[in-house]
Amino acid sequence: MRYFIQLLLLTVLLFLTGCSTDSQYENETVTDQTGTLIWGGSPAVDGTGLLLETADTTYGASGSYEDYESYFPENENSVEVIADFLITGEETTRGWGVKFPEIRLIDVEVSE
Repeated sequence: MRYFIQLLLLTVLLFLTGCSTDSQYENETVTDQTGTLIWGGSPAVDGTGLLLETADTTYGASGSYEDYESYFPENENSVEVIADFLITGEETTRGWGVKFPEIRLIDVEVSE
């Protein structure tokens, strides 16, 4: 009987491990991250949309240029920022099929 319970627990453990999510960053909030906020053109015309490029990752953010145009200097498509954002755990496809981890920007401050 004891052997049966141990085997059952091992099987349940393996099953639950196999069903876990691949993303270790799902629904993680990142605060005070420095990076470059980039408007790469409208995704509807094969642009990359709004991207946040950090030291180690480039993220795709939801929204349009109009939502964030006050952050960009005149005639510029990028600006250095300090941002708080939520990593959704999903991927977003931009441009010609390039995939980026998806984020939702919570707070953005332009670096000086």
